[in-house]
Amino acid sequence: MKLFRIIAGAQNGRVFANLGALVGLSEEATAKCVECLGQPLVDALGRRTSDRQGVIDLLDLFSARRYDRFLTTTQIFGHPRSASEGQRILDFLIGDRETLEHIIRTQQEKFELERTTVEALLPYVAIMVMGAMEHRLREPFFEIVKKLDDPELVKQAERNPFVTLAELLRARLGTSREEPVEADAQGEASEVSLQRTSEPGDLIDKLVSEGGSQHAA
Repeated sequence: MKLFRIIAGAQNGRVFANLGALVGLSEEATAKCVECLGQPLVDALGRRTSDRQGVIDLLDLFSARRYDRFLTTTQIFGHPRSASEGQRILDFLIGDRETLEHIIRTQQEKFELERTTVEALLPYVAIMVMGAMEHRLREPFFEIVKKLDDPELVKQAERNPFVTLAELLRARLGTSREEPVEADAQGEASEVSLQRTSEPGDLIDKLVSEGGSQHAA
C-alpha cells in the first residue's frame, strides 16, 4: 500500500510507536495492524469514489478539514476529537455496520487481539489513511487546476485545490452541494466512471478538462 509509506514516515517516523503506546502494542505489531486495517479502508475509498458523486463527496471531505495535518502531531492519539473524526471517516468510507463488523472481526482473529484494541485502532487508522491520501493528492489536484490556465482559479487552488475542484465539478455536472448526481436506469452513474484500481484524479482530470472550455467562456 503506497499510502502506508506516507503514514510510516509521519511524526518523524515514530507514528507506530506513538500509536502503539496508546493501545499497548509494540511498534512492530502496531505497524502490521495499521497496514492490514488500512487496506480495507483504501479498498472502500476506491469503491466510494467509483462515480462522479463519490469523488465530489471526497473533495468535500478534504475541503472541510486538513487531514494531512493529523499526521504531524502526536496529540492525535487519545484525543476525543480525533477519535470522533476518525469515526466520521469510517462512516463515510464504510457506511454500514455489518461491513465494519467484518473488518473488526477479521483483524481481531488475524492478530489475536482484544476486540477493544481493534476498535480503538480503527478511527486513528482511518484518519491516517485519509491524511496520507490528502498528502498524496494535494499537489496532483493542484496541477489539474493549473491546466485550465485561469489565474483566479489557480490562486484559489493554492489555498485549497479540493474546494476549487469540487466547485468545478459541480459546475461541470450541473449539481449543487445538496443535489446528488442521479444514476441511470441500471443504477450506475452514467458517462465516465473510475475503475476500483484507478485514482480519483483520473475522473476529475477528465471531467474538468471536458468542462474547461465552458468555464473559460
